[in-house]
Amino acid sequence: MPIHLFRFCIASILLLSVPALPVQAATDATPHRWTIEDVLGSDIKPFAIGHRGFGENLGGNPDKPIENTTESVRRAFLEGAQIVEVDVVMTRDHIAVALHDDFLDDLTCVNQLSFSELHHHLKEASKLKHILKVAHGFSVKRDHDDRPSGQVIMEIKTPAPLCDPDDSTVPALVAASLAAVNQTKMQDQVLI
Repeated sequence: MPIHLFRFCIASILLLSVPALPVQAATDATPHRWTIEDVLGSDIKPFAIGHRGFGENLGGNPDKPIENTTESVRRAFLEGAQIVEVDVVMTRDHIAVALHDDFLDDLTCVNQLSFSELHHHLKEASKLKHILKVAHGFSVKRDHDDRPSGQVIMEIKTPAPLCDPDDSTVPALVAASLAAVNQTKMQDQVLI
């Protein structure tokens, strides 16, 4: 079995084993939201996926926001993406953050830093829950727009052997990621 399929299966199993927090019942005042099924099952093709939000950029391109940040996600949706993909790793204090790699350029492991320490190293580091809050705003169905939007693909990054040689942090990483999804009430807008 290819490793990416194996990781997906493990994440799916872990996803099923972590109970979702109760979601408040919808009322007439609650806006209707697009769901991931609306995008994937829509006859409107093609649909646009923003990779790492608005695309790869570690800061070298001043015309684009830094990848995997709230600004990158916001810009992707404003430019017409219906789905954004973000990469997720975890800090020492179990905060899910959007970063492509689980270690910094100097090989410091993100899971050995608190979010505060990570933010000191990378000012643009974004908590997953903040990215999901941005997407949440774009998932509201509007009368003038029939194209689904506001959906997120989360790529939960299995830690590198450098940072987790025993593969012991994966359950906590999945739990932190799911907690962010539940806190932002994005259960129907996220695909893992």
